[in-house]
Amino acid sequence: MAAAAYAQHRSLGWTAVAGRVGAATGIALLVCALGAFLQERTGLGAYEPPRLARGQHAGD
Repeated sequence: MAAAAYAQHRSLGWTAVAGRVGAATGIALLVCALGAFLQERTGLGAYEPPRLARGQHAGD
C-alpha cells in the first residue's frame, strides 16, 4: 500500500514538473511571436546596408 501511494505521489510530482516546463515553453513561444510581430511592424533592429551612390563601389 505504501509503495503504491509513493509511486502515485512521485508520478504526480513529474506531472507538475512537466506542466511547469510546458507552461514556460508556451510563454516563451508567445513572447517570441509577439517580438517578431512587433519587429515586423516597426522595423526596429532591422539591418540595412549603407546606400551607395550610382557608380560608387564599397570601400571607396
